[in-house]
Amino acid sequence: MINKNVIAIDGPVAAGKSIIGQRVATRLGFRYFDTGVIYRSVAWVVRSRRIDELNESQIELVASQMRLDLDTENTNVVIVNGVRVSDELKSQEVTRLSSIVAALSGVRNSMVSLQRGIIDHGDVVMVGRDIGTVIAPDAELKIYLTASVESRATRRFNDLISQGSQTSFDQVLDETISRDERDSSRSDSPLVMATDAIEIDNSEMTIEQTVNAILEHYQI
Repeated sequence: MINKNVIAIDGPVAAGKSIIGQRVATRLGFRYFDTGVIYRSVAWVVRSRRIDELNESQIELVASQMRLDLDTENTNVVIVNGVRVSDELKSQEVTRLSSIVAALSGVRNSMVSLQRGIIDHGDVVMVGRDIGTVIAPDAELKIYLTASVESRATRRFNDLISQGSQTSFDQVLDETISRDERDSSRSDSPLVMATDAIEIDNSEMTIEQTVNAILEHYQI
């Protein structure tokens, strides 16, 4: 059965899924949910507790016990284990670590029910890497949003510089390539385009052009 009024947007890092998903949701009067917040939250706890990123059992335990409070009406509010951590989740280190924890089956299994519970209520734009293939395979519209690795690295680099980071473009490019490899090669829910998804390459598109392209497909 098709999940009416559910839009799934998947794609690699820095393809613009978050800002574009938010604007699509606003235009349609839908809720917005970025599943990356879940994995960044786990990464934040792992980092704050100084758990070795190779200690899979401890990371999976963190995910199973973590209390996560999300407001799908206000995407700036994220509370993890009683602590508001919205800004901390945007750091370069948490972003890097999130792709490592997201590759663990135990972590993903702990988060599936939360994501599907949001889907069940409909009227939502959900972005991630396995929404159209695993979380909402019956979504009314599936979008695979992508761009060249150079374009995506440039966007990520500009974001980090605006936040005061001292990183170099070459470092960001290397991290983007490594992230792509991890996301597409992990054994559980790898990043792949759903067979019935519509691919949009926005390397040369503005945010608004990308939003309009998605809305055109939704209204067909």
